[in-house]
Amino acid sequence: MMMGGPRHPSPHLDLPFRGSIALMLEDPEWAPSHLFILLSFVLLLVGLVLWERRAGLSGRARGWSRFALVAAGLAVVEMSLHAAAMLDAGRLRAGAATPILTTHLFLTAVVNPLLGLALGGLALHGARLGRLGSRWIAWMAVLGGAAYGAAGTYVVLTHDQRVSPLFAVGSSLLAFWFLLAAVWPLPAAAAARAGASRPLAA
Repeated sequence: MMMGGPRHPSPHLDLPFRGSIALMLEDPEWAPSHLFILLSFVLLLVGLVLWERRAGLSGRARGWSRFALVAAGLAVVEMSLHAAAMLDAGRLRAGAATPILTTHLFLTAVVNPLLGLALGGLALHGARLGRLGSRWIAWMAVLGGAAYGAAGTYVVLTHDQRVSPLFAVGSSLLAFWFLLAAVWPLPAAAAARAGASRPLAA
């Protein structure tokens, strides 16, 4: 995500929405930037599956984990269409139907806020239970998810691309949370290591 986000073509605020989108679709950085982000969502999905198997969750935390799994799966589908939307560049220029682009925009408005909400909730509940990251870093997922989700829905519904920097802010915060949560020492793991290192009584 950190590699794909900065490479994303910038919107052309001096042009109408369709003209700006057409130029971005034709930008040579469109495909690599979105393929990097797609890879990050695939890795997120795999990571969530493996983590849920080991975390031993129950109750609300399990519900948030399942919600995050569904949202991550939808994000993979959405980002696949997002990357493929470049195929509609010529049709957009010609004023013809753009099935890939239109589907991608619809999914962006729906999936982005779902993913942001799911990751924020998962970060909070996982940290509270000592199963994922920490309360010291959960705010990154909450704010990052909110920014990423709000930007997608707002741009699609209003065609106002001035808030596009929120995508970068949100994805960067989420990426930092992913990295930190993956290596953050957990209380349960620390207690287990302490018990294993304690000498046996004679």
